[in-house]
Amino acid sequence: MTSRSDGSSQSSLLDDKPTHPQTIITFSTYGTFSQAENPVKYIPARQGSTVQLDPQDDAPLPEIRSLNENPFSDPFYAVEKLEDQDDAGYVTTWRRKLHQMLPLTTFAALATYLLYFVFRIIVTVDSQRAEHNFFPVAWIFIAIETGMTFPVYLFQLVQCFSVRKRQRPRLRVVGSCVPQVDVLVTCAGEDVTVILDTVKAAADLDWPRDRLRVVVLDDKASMKVWREVQLLALNNSSIHYTARKKVAGVPHHFKAGNLNHGLSYVDSLEGCKAEYIAALDADMIVERQWLRALIPHLIMDPGLALASTPQAGSGYAIRRSALDQIGGFSVDSVAEDVLTSSLLTAAGWKTCYLKEVLQCGTVPDSYSGHLKQRTRWTIGYCQTSAKLNFFLFGRVCRKLTFLQRFCGFAFALVALTTVSTTGSLLLYPILLFSGRRFVVYANTNQLRWLIRFAFLSYSANRLNEWTAYVKSGYRFAWPYVLSVLWMAPLHTALNLDHASAIIRCFILPHWLGGRIPNFSSSGSITSTLAERDAQARAPLFRRLRVICWNGGALLHLLFVLLTLAAAVLSILRTFTIDNDYRLLYILTHAGWPPATWLVAIAACTTPIEYAINPPTMPDREKLMQRELGTGIAHPREEAKRPRWGVRRFVLEGLYWAITVYITVLFVGTWVF
Repeated sequence: MTSRSDGSSQSSLLDDKPTHPQTIITFSTYGTFSQAENPVKYIPARQGSTVQLDPQDDAPLPEIRSLNENPFSDPFYAVEKLEDQDDAGYVTTWRRKLHQMLPLTTFAALATYLLYFVFRIIVTVDSQRAEHNFFPVAWIFIAIETGMTFPVYLFQLVQCFSVRKRQRPRLRVVGSCVPQVDVLVTCAGEDVTVILDTVKAAADLDWPRDRLRVVVLDDKASMKVWREVQLLALNNSSIHYTARKKVAGVPHHFKAGNLNHGLSYVDSLEGCKAEYIAALDADMIVERQWLRALIPHLIMDPGLALASTPQAGSGYAIRRSALDQIGGFSVDSVAEDVLTSSLLTAAGWKTCYLKEVLQCGTVPDSYSGHLKQRTRWTIGYCQTSAKLNFFLFGRVCRKLTFLQRFCGFAFALVALTTVSTTGSLLLYPILLFSGRRFVVYANTNQLRWLIRFAFLSYSANRLNEWTAYVKSGYRFAWPYVLSVLWMAPLHTALNLDHASAIIRCFILPHWLGGRIPNFSSSGSITSTLAERDAQARAPLFRRLRVICWNGGALLHLLFVLLTLAAAVLSILRTFTIDNDYRLLYILTHAGWPPATWLVAIAACTTPIEYAINPPTMPDREKLMQRELGTGIAHPREEAKRPRWGVRRFVLEGLYWAITVYITVLFVGTWVF
């Protein structure tokens, strides 16, 4: 029951299950809009004025003077549309319009690269015929360029399908008549202060307390966490704590098992079964409007199973009936969020992504934590792909659309692209040491057109980067390209280890050497180097030793040193030939645009530079703004803004230097 403003009571939606379709009244300051099982007539109204409903043509029109009043036997939800676009206020109009050009710029980037690639092959074949010779290095170099660019263009191929204009308004549930929601906060060894900040923020949501339950799912069964949560529950009966019992030797399925335990726990509580489940990681602090922003999308669309904010694995709300239909959170992957949402889609449900910043959390604060997180993600996505037959065939995929299958399959190929990228990196210094030509041609006119097509491909790709990242900020584009390169060797090594690990952990029985895998939550991973603490960080030599040897950065160090030595040697060789041919020698060897070996070196210095000069991060409490009395904390605005460090400026300068270099060459093809 919920209280009305006059002190009387009214039935809540979930107190008694209605015997006929529920009525949803939706209105907006821009006019009335609706979606319900039985269409009803509405009189357009503004918030605060009288809203009238005619449920039957011959029935009188009762008045609703307050959103908290309900003159009908059935309750209603009131949903307000604040903006036509959910990213209003985050993205300016010109950025949104430019981003709508993404399919066109992506097609241009792919088309120009394909033109350049095909012409390179034609020219190489012509050169071999003209000189009656075979040029293996030229073919290997074509393979290297393809291997290094394939992951980028694979993502761009997916972008080509984003033709339809995105239409998702910013909505809010208003009033006190709202659905019952269970918020599950998963934790597994994180700092107690971090967990409590998340619980306090969740309990302080702008949501009627009698329609909300915040449940802490403690997978480490910490007595300290239990004690602190119980203290919070003394003043807020909507806060609960539970820790499941784990039997040694029995799979407990990590976070998915913890979440499923949470479902069983809330089902055992008194009261009605919640219509929606919301999930938060232990370090994710939500804004007060979090549920008010997520839930209306689920209310408006009965075919929508999940609504999520810009953060994978946390901050989402899911329809309980849809979750029950697929058997709860899937335990067949350590990346339960990816597999569960994929299974919902495969079952015919829809999911949506909201572009509102409604939660903030932490990232791994160490190099080792970053690698372990990526390890878990990689294994999880491999398991998801295997479970869904790589999104291509089988009964489990029968309700997936073509685009859903294509996108799922494309992302499943990401693990394989790391192998080609790693192979390309390993071959680069070998080719530079060889002294052979990277690019061959039959005549100077072919060389001119090769440079022109290389310039067109490079320029189209840069334009596509700006278009793709214009909403989130161009500063994320270049680091992403570099991260694909420097993480490739680590991912390749991890994939080889994952292949055996998956067999040992998920296929082989115990008596054949199988074992139960072990993972830790990102927030519970601590670093012995303390590299981001200026006062406590380990000495330089120890940081280099641990990150290079244990963290795999030795591969990057060797690549950087060997490639630099090979490039210097290639340039020095120019002094052994005639002056008239020196420029051509540099151009067809180390200087071939866009000098991808230089980009690869810049990328592979990332872990080395991190070991030598790790960023100094302030104490977490200094980044928080805490309310007096309640102790509720939210990140300060300045703590949310990304920063441009010195390395970022250096890398951006390098990128522009390459751009100027290839532009000068392009202009030169029309002058000389």
